[in-house]
Amino acid sequence: MSMTQPVPTVSDAFPVWRFRKMSPAEPNQDSVVGEFFSSVSDLPERFVRETIQNAMDARREDHLGPVKVRFGFSGAQGALTGDRKRRYIARLEDHICAVASRLSARPAATTSDDDSARRAYDPVAVLDQPLTYLTVGDFGTRGLQGDIRGNSPFEKDNHFWGFFRSIGISPKTGTEGGSWGLGKWVFTDASIINASFGVTLSVGAPGGLMMGQAVLQTHKIDAAKYPPHGSFAIPDNADDHEWLPMPSCDQGDIARLCYDFGLTRFASAQAEPGLSVIVPYPKAELTPDSIKKAVVLQYLFAIVRRDLVVEIDHPDTGPVAIDESTIESVAGDVQADNEDEASQESSASLQKLIRLVRWARDLPDREHLTAEAAEPVKGMAIDPLRQRLERGDRLAFRLDTQVRQQGSSRRESASFYVYIESDDGLDTGHDYFVRGHLRIPDMHHIRNRRARAYTYIPGQSSLAQLLRDAEGPAHARWSANSPRAAQAWVNAQTRISETRRAAEHILRALAARPVATPQYDILADLFPAEPSLAGSGSSGRPGTGEAGSGRPPGASSQPMQVTRVAGGFTVRGSPEAVAQSRRWQIKFAYDVARGNAFKRYETAVRDGIPDFSLTRGRGIRHVSEGAFVEIASDNVLHLEVDDLGTGDFQVRVIGFDDRDIIVDITPLNETTQDTADDQGAEV
Repeated sequence: MSMTQPVPTVSDAFPVWRFRKMSPAEPNQDSVVGEFFSSVSDLPERFVRETIQNAMDARREDHLGPVKVRFGFSGAQGALTGDRKRRYIARLEDHICAVASRLSARPAATTSDDDSARRAYDPVAVLDQPLTYLTVGDFGTRGLQGDIRGNSPFEKDNHFWGFFRSIGISPKTGTEGGSWGLGKWVFTDASIINASFGVTLSVGAPGGLMMGQAVLQTHKIDAAKYPPHGSFAIPDNADDHEWLPMPSCDQGDIARLCYDFGLTRFASAQAEPGLSVIVPYPKAELTPDSIKKAVVLQYLFAIVRRDLVVEIDHPDTGPVAIDESTIESVAGDVQADNEDEASQESSASLQKLIRLVRWARDLPDREHLTAEAAEPVKGMAIDPLRQRLERGDRLAFRLDTQVRQQGSSRRESASFYVYIESDDGLDTGHDYFVRGHLRIPDMHHIRNRRARAYTYIPGQSSLAQLLRDAEGPAHARWSANSPRAAQAWVNAQTRISETRRAAEHILRALAARPVATPQYDILADLFPAEPSLAGSGSSGRPGTGEAGSGRPPGASSQPMQVTRVAGGFTVRGSPEAVAQSRRWQIKFAYDVARGNAFKRYETAVRDGIPDFSLTRGRGIRHVSEGAFVEIASDNVLHLEVDDLGTGDFQVRVIGFDDRDIIVDITPLNETTQDTADDQGAEV
């Protein structure tokens, strides 16, 4: 709304914050929804992923152009003070202070770094400061449609209910990106005071709606106990057990909120349907640069396909538009963010990826090589394809498969697409998986190839629905062990594996030139994976052959083997392994989208927050046959083969979740032992 227009007044029914009182029998339960996302990616990345995903899922059927998402920062210049600030935090302050008082009873952090970080996110301290904010608005969308009074256990197609009144239940259909009903919590997670406001206009509605929510922790004020969830809703004198938070429909009050937070949705005579969310006191990680980087990394595919336009605006830097015409230039500003540059998506590599996606977008279907997904190159002339790849040509595949829902006899045909190019400038291969408009980031199968692969699954297909069911709340990977997928689809594990590994199988068949030196000391990618052969200190990926050897897959056997088991992996030895060494080191870590997984794990150990630990009671267990095993550190085991054994020993390590794991196995000699001991001491 233009600031030159008259300042809207506020009615007596302007929303206020309210938390209902808990009954004595009600269990105490703090919110844990943020934990579904925090271990997968950093805040800007998951904030961008979830907000844009929600916008793309809400695209209007009659909208012909791209969906537009706008991120707007207040900066210090636009921060609210005085009555304009108090209007949005009054009554919430008492609950924030009550939660802070409860948390202050916990043991204090022991380092100055911890103290500094805690002060930066202290909601009580920030309440004394001007109210800065970040707004996120989507356009070309339908808004939050549905009955605003609906609150049944499941409200089909009621997106207002899904946003404001449900936790872990989604009204979305099988063709949309989200499905867990948890992604909306990135808005409150992004706020230091864990609150957000929403204003929406749905298609065909006579006017807008305004409401807000906070997600704190169970707390107590005087003698009354309150749950974590509170609402910014119209004043209501109903008893707590009968109270249903309701949005404001007063267009004057909505105009005031838009005026205060600089929203333009209702500024013109023709208001634009969609949703705008306000994040008060956004966390420091959310900056124009971090948002821009996350947009490029996560949504360049939708932008290149002209399905999405993103705007980022800050008073200090001005507006930045990211669309099909500017994405390559913007990607040139994106840099790797840690010391392990070789494994990062550099700006030059991202620009090449953009050109690959653009080429794939414009390629006619008749120019794709077609095959069955189970055998991607069966019947094809391998030598001409290899020559094309080596001289810099791109390869395009359409892979066909069939899926069937549980309880149905009808098989549905589905196709997905794989695009591959060689790149001698890569230090490690990059593969990209995109379902509909959403990138699935945490799957890596071609790291030891100098190649780039883009796998695209059309969002409206039945295969996309199956894969969506194989994703967790953060939509980070397709897990072959997903109970949701297995319950809904026949042979789900096979469909997931063949889709994940199609590019890998193609490159293996073409024997694309492998990376000269391994990046990670990686032995195996285990969830899901076919059996892989391990060498003495060598690093490879399942089914790709020995990294750096120049030999095609299967050219030589290896003395150690790693296989997947439920909740972990098994390492099996052989007489050849014993002949090389009777003592071995097994090191493992959860895989990461970018960077060195082992370095990330060591950093987490130093910070006291490892995802798992052999020494800290984090549920990881090991059993062995034919070998003695001892714990060397949080993620390292040492084994010594039984002198009486034949060499057919094995060690099983279990207790992990379904994330990908990488494993490094190295023979222990005196030099290795000294190094391992030093590393253990540092941890």
